[in-house]
Order: sequence, then C-alpha cells, then structure tokens
Amino acid sequence: MSFIEIFQSGGFLMYPLALAYLLTAALIIERAMNLRESRILNQTLVDRVTDLVEAGRPERAIQACRDNPSIFTNIVVAGLEMSGKGEMRAKEAIEDAGRHETVKLKRYLNALGTIAAVAPLVGLLGTVTGMILVFRT
Repeated sequence: MSFIEIFQSGGFLMYPLALAYLLTAALIIERAMNLRESRILNQTLVDRVTDLVEAGRPERAIQACRDNPSIFTNIVVAGLEMSGKGEMRAKEAIEDAGRHETVKLKRYLNALGTIAAVAPLVGLLGTVTGMILVFRT
C-alpha cells in the first residue's frame, strides 16, 4: 500500500492534517533560519562595535550596526543614540528596543501552538468518523 493510498483511505480529514503538517514544517524552517546565532549575535560585529565604543567613536559604532542589521545591532543602536542623554534614557531605550526585538523573536509561536493543539483533535475526529462509518455498514 503506497502513501497516497493510505492518505486517501484516511478520509477527508487527512487534508487539514496535511495542511497542518506543511504549515508547521514551513514555520519551523522559517524560525530556524531567523533564529540562527549568526543572525542574532555576530561575534565579529560585537567585537568591532565594542572596540569603536571603547575608542570613543559611538557614531562609527552606530554606522557599523546600521550596515549590519540584526537583533543585537538594533538594540545597540537604540542605546548608543540615547547615550548622550543620560544613563536612564539610554537604559530605557535599550529596554524598549529589546521588547520590540522580542516580539520579532516570538513571531509565529502562537500559530505553532494553535496547530499543535488543533491537529490531534482533527486526528481524533477522523478516528471517530472512521469508527462511525465502520459500524454504520
């Protein structure tokens, strides 16, 4: 029995399950690509920005961050832009940027949770539907 035959014998509820599988796979791949360490925290860039800030060249550090956008650089830029306006303002800017970037990191997690909750219920519905059909005949 081939996969297609098994799929077709599963009934109409196999299609939503297949769609859930494809969506889940796509979301996992997208999250894996965007959450790679190199996309979040490039160590070479961290060292370069640190050296520029320690050398008293924050404007060059900001430009280096803007040339290489990432979660880290977005947060650093927010802090460096406010560094001349006091420690508290810089800290608040970093916290705000961190919250904004956290939203990006959590993107699609609710969708994955919903699929994880609904897919087993669709499978159970398919099982019950199949049992009803078996006992009906």
